[in-house]
Amino acid sequence: MQKYNQEAKKLRISSNDHSSEWLEMRCEETGTLSVQITLWQQLLRGFSSTFHGQIRVDIDEGWTNGASRWFYLHPRHNDHLNEAKDHEMLRKLGSRNYISTNFLQKLMGRIPKHLIYTDDQKQQLGDMKLWLSYTADHVLPIENYSYLMTSLATSPNVGPFSASLACLLEHLPKVDLGVVARPIVHAMINTQQLRPLLNALYAADIQQCQDLNTLFRSHTLASKMLYELLKIYGHSYLIDTLKPVIDKIYKERRCCEVDPNRMPQGETDEKNLRTLLYYFSLVFACITESTSRCPSSIRVILSDLRMVVRQKTGKLDVEFLALSSFLIMRFFAAAVLSPKSFGIKSEQPKPNL
Repeated sequence: MQKYNQEAKKLRISSNDHSSEWLEMRCEETGTLSVQITLWQQLLRGFSSTFHGQIRVDIDEGWTNGASRWFYLHPRHNDHLNEAKDHEMLRKLGSRNYISTNFLQKLMGRIPKHLIYTDDQKQQLGDMKLWLSYTADHVLPIENYSYLMTSLATSPNVGPFSASLACLLEHLPKVDLGVVARPIVHAMINTQQLRPLLNALYAADIQQCQDLNTLFRSHTLASKMLYELLKIYGHSYLIDTLKPVIDKIYKERRCCEVDPNRMPQGETDEKNLRTLLYYFSLVFACITESTSRCPSSIRVILSDLRMVVRQKTGKLDVEFLALSSFLIMRFFAAAVLSPKSFGIKSEQPKPNL
């Protein structure tokens, strides 16, 4: 197919399907001619534009005027693709991204029959299943939340604390505490009442914990709220700390699987264990060397946590255990295992990585 790169001026398309403008182009008489039309939408008063698609149809010199049809807008044309794929067309109307041939017919006449697929020529390619979810957030005026916010802010002063609103929220049946903690943190993050509320929740968790070795391992309102604060204050700090070593792991693609039942063929547990320990040492070094860059907001909330644990237990090892439960297990370790969820990478690593 002979290709011509001559381009005429652009036409503006409005709500009127018909155009009074004509495009006239001089073409060589040899070879097969084709017409390519691209649809753009101008944005920001012409400073930017959005590509909506394009069509390309070969011109048959024996064309005559025929019935109006619709052309399906394709992605940008690739000359290396098969001609039949280049000129695939829809058989139905109704999309906003279609160009009416009342406008195109002046240029092309009718579509060649060999480019139109009939129902008998359709090929079953398979099925596609979609999982769709719809969420509607109803935001009320801040005045509607004043009584709720006052009740939460005064919860640390309620005696006993188990009768406070904050404690009652934690024990409601079938309540996702993560969904509850997120709006509470965002609503109180700039107030003076958030830290006293967290300290009261820390103390309640310590009092209810039967084994200090599992302190703050369960999903309580205190752990969910502190986790939200770590994400808010420490997201940039987390990426700056872990991204270099995570990028290195992704690039090298060395197997770290040490489970014999899941180990790929040709791998050995000794080799993979050395690789795993090597990457662990890199991650550990990145974390320990980042102490000077830790945001002051995170230091404050973790200092409050350590103070409450010291007052309630009097054990130094429990203080470090509580800090590691949040900063290591729920923050750094979780980001290493799921870098996509924390915005470090755009895709999850392979299972054996």
